[in-house]
Amino acid sequence: MTLASFSRWPIPRWLGLCVALFFVATATGAERYSATTVEEAGVTLIVLRDEVAGMEAAIAPRQGGELSSLRVQLRGEWLELLYRARDYREATGWRGKAPLLWPAVGRNFSRTQPPDPNAELCSYDFAGRRYDLPIHGFARKQAWQVIGTRADADGAAVEVELTDDAATRRQYPFGFSFRIVYRLAEGRLTLTHRIAAARENDATMFFSIGNHVTFRLPLVPGSAPGETTLQTPSRFELPKDANTLPTGEARPLDLSKPSRLAERSFLPPLGLAGYEGDPWVRLADPTGLAIVVTHQAERLPAGQCILFNLWGSPASGYFSPEPWVGLTDSLNRRAGLIELQPGEQWAWRIDFAVEGR
Repeated sequence: MTLASFSRWPIPRWLGLCVALFFVATATGAERYSATTVEEAGVTLIVLRDEVAGMEAAIAPRQGGELSSLRVQLRGEWLELLYRARDYREATGWRGKAPLLWPAVGRNFSRTQPPDPNAELCSYDFAGRRYDLPIHGFARKQAWQVIGTRADADGAAVEVELTDDAATRRQYPFGFSFRIVYRLAEGRLTLTHRIAAARENDATMFFSIGNHVTFRLPLVPGSAPGETTLQTPSRFELPKDANTLPTGEARPLDLSKPSRLAERSFLPPLGLAGYEGDPWVRLADPTGLAIVVTHQAERLPAGQCILFNLWGSPASGYFSPEPWVGLTDSLNRRAGLIELQPGEQWAWRIDFAVEGR
């Protein structure tokens, strides 16, 4: 049937109104969300924006596929929440942003490497040989490929992927596909990670995972950094020794009520566990602006593992409520690990929500 043939039939007024409303809604949704590619100082960024909620996220595919910027509108101005956002210049100290930690969190020390709390190059033993691996793994140092971007009435999203190659296999002897979908919708940023072990693998693939998201302090310029409050419903901490290795203890710790960052030290980091539901952390500025980080794993390792690793200080100008699924030295101790059989997959989701605007 041709388009012209429709003119033979009278169109009810209600149907015409529905069609008109559909196109208005579609146009409104398209205008609300956008996904654009920009170049800044030689770095390619995929920028997702929600105009109605006043929220924007920038992802840097070739810089570890990381979240590079998270901005919200506050009193008519765009406010950056991440530390050293979009800044890839050489600098001393912590680089900030939100690097992905995989296939390890923290440091690993093989039998032939003496533990060193400052080591950048670490190692682990597997199948009769030693593998060298940077602190926090290699994923944050790799160029990820963009699978696709979209923006429609449901939100804005970009999907990036990392796969094994000869260089990764020298550090991690497994075939894999690792995809992350960054999605901005209804004023919330969601990161959905999906890791697949290659069918050709001849052994069980294992890993820990985390995100070193780092927020600026103060969250709102002019506030006192130490007055930022922290709240999380963990029941205990998993201490580390002077070499950042797990002690095997579990100490009761109640952070379920908001407490000022100035009241406690997070140097060295504080590893939290014992959550009864999905783990979450809430950081709140004295002005009322707050960030809530929640994560959810398809399944957790057997035994205890760190689910949030808290690091930073008001004096440093940043704070990292790192969502983790794992332990330091997990690749050697075979504890705090997700294990995948050849062909098996695992999913992990992180949500960022901003409150109090």
